[in-house]
Amino acid sequence: MSLTDRSKREFIRRGYLTLRGIVPRMKIGPALRVINQKLGSGSRKGASPEHVPFFSDLFNSPELMSLLMETKLWPVVESLLGPGCAQRPQAEVTLGFPNMDASAHFNAKELHIDGLPDKGRRETYTLNVGVFLSDVPGPNMGNFKACPGSHLWVAEHARRFGPYGINPALRDLRGTAGETDELIARAGDAVVCHYNLVHARQWNASPHIRYAVFFRVYAKGHLTRWQYVMREPWVEWAGLAHLRPKNAGSTAD
Repeated sequence: MSLTDRSKREFIRRGYLTLRGIVPRMKIGPALRVINQKLGSGSRKGASPEHVPFFSDLFNSPELMSLLMETKLWPVVESLLGPGCAQRPQAEVTLGFPNMDASAHFNAKELHIDGLPDKGRRETYTLNVGVFLSDVPGPNMGNFKACPGSHLWVAEHARRFGPYGINPALRDLRGTAGETDELIARAGDAVVCHYNLVHARQWNASPHIRYAVFFRVYAKGHLTRWQYVMREPWVEWAGLAHLRPKNAGSTAD
């Protein structure tokens, strides 16, 4: 599946795309099975609902990797980054457990970018791909929350102040909240996000676990230029070059 220029322009402007029904249902069952087997193994004994297991032994699980590598999602990745330009990622299980207090509200302090580069660790990447394995039909159900356009704000901050301290600087954004999108999703939907996109997981006031798997995709050679990429966020996106997003503040023609 190759994205249209219209979809690519939307991605450049908002920093993410939602892709409906892109993962077949036949792929979802096996993925849920291996996750639930792990949940039933007793590894969560004594854990609070807010504690999310890391499931590092499932990083390369065939059942999870097939959600990306054996569906139309991988051609989407290559449509954005360029054929052969992306490294094979790992699968990270992301569960949204019901919170103890169903009446609590989302705390804007949860808004962040991944990897905490303010601590000096090179845990940045290029593209985030999330696959929803359960329905999230309404708000306050552990939804993925995104701040559209925030990838450009992050790039501007990196140009002015360097790549460190971005998450603490988000206090300004958190204080005003800004525009946030709370994604309503069905099992088989996916979200594709720029690394710089500010995001969070919504509070889960429902009685159900929200199941999702996220893939952190690296463009080849990313870790050798990660600081530069945060300032100039379209360097690694060969599939967008013809739309000429020349810098973090640019938009497609």
